Amino acid sequence: MRLSGSGGIKVYADAQKATEINIITDPMHGKFPIKWTLDSTANPPIIVPSTVYVEGISSGTASLTLTVNRVTNGVETAITHDTVAFTVVQLDIKMGTTVITNQLTNTIIGKKISLNVTRTPSTITPSSYSWTIPGIRIANYTANDGTSAVSAASAHVTSLTVTNLDNINYYWVDGSGSTDRVIQCTVQYGQSTIPVKCKFHIKSPTHSVDAHVAALVPPNTHSVRVYNMDNIGLGLWSGDYNTDSTCAAWFHPIVTGFSETGEAIGFVQIVDNYEMHRVETVDQSHWKSIYSNVYDGSNFPSVRKSPGNPDFHDTPGLLMEKYDHASRSDSFSTYLMYKPCTSDSIWVPLEKIDWNWAGVADRIDQNTWQLTGTPTDPNITLHTDWTTHPEWNENNSNEYVEPE
Repeated sequence: MRLSGSGGIKVYADAQKATEINIITDPMHGKFPIKWTLDSTANPPIIVPSTVYVEGISSGTASLTLTVNRVTNGVETAITHDTVAFTVVQLDIKMGTTVITNQLTNTIIGKKISLNVTRTPSTITPSSYSWTIPGIRIANYTANDGTSAVSAASAHVTSLTVTNLDNINYYWVDGSGSTDRVIQCTVQYGQSTIPVKCKFHIKSPTHSVDAHVAALVPPNTHSVRVYNMDNIGLGLWSGDYNTDSTCAAWFHPIVTGFSETGEAIGFVQIVDNYEMHRVETVDQSHWKSIYSNVYDGSNFPSVRKSPGNPDFHDTPGLLMEKYDHASRSDSFSTYLMYKPCTSDSIWVPLEKIDWNWAGVADRIDQNTWQLTGTPTDPNITLHTDWTTHPEWNENNSNEYVEPE
């Protein structure tokens, strides 16, 4: 390939400039032109690539003389010349107005990433775009935010499926650790495939959770203080209902964020399964309530504070005074969540705690109840570095009880 220009022109076989195509100056063909020699034997035939990557030529349309030289045993045996038009296309990835092509950018899980590909000249339209985004990434996570007292009726993840445009918007859920992630957009111009790349380092807060769940407490062995009244309860009641340190389920996180004003951590709890059966003392009527995969509360998230130690506690149980018989079985998933400071950020999970309990109690005289059957003490499982968002379609603010 003979290009009119100076010796500063370089041609590569790949966008990473790892393989430079042999270019030599050839004074015999004019005023210091450039000559590209393809060394080959008769078999296989010489293949002229449809896409090459150049330095030293401005973007736009130009012309070149394509010279195919067949060299056998060091002797030039055949020469073919042709003049063709070619276009030098420059592609860049921008984040906002900043060009980040081949650059490393730092970000945080949960922050919105908005990228777009710019091209020069813009008059030539590509036939397709294809983004490659490694890591755990999603298009969005929508849930009512606890900044206002609204009902957390639903929450859903939108998967990242649209990756064939010149722009892309997404969120990373997981950090990149010690390895940077390479983002690539492959742009197709006819038969020419041109990749453009950038790098990201995604940081995640350091975090841990001290999780404690008390044992099942039988009725009559304690007095439960609820709404300033002494009550008899079946469940995980322990001490004062409003005191964190004596509650049955108590989760204490330690999260180190990035000292950005507005970043927050919180707890979200999902009732995976709930089943309650009871027999009323007054009329011996039988009732039940069964539901699953609902949000445990009304505001999202249940607890929201700046990074540090926003303790979360829960004391599930059933007051027994009105019942001759009652059974209750609960299983929960409690999520430690993090949200960066920017307004278009989303909540992302850090850790998940699975826990459950079950018990059955019967009245044996007017003021005495006892556990029957085989009670189940709480089981607890801690999942660190959790990356799957909680999702639900309703909350349990209005428990539905029906005759059994």
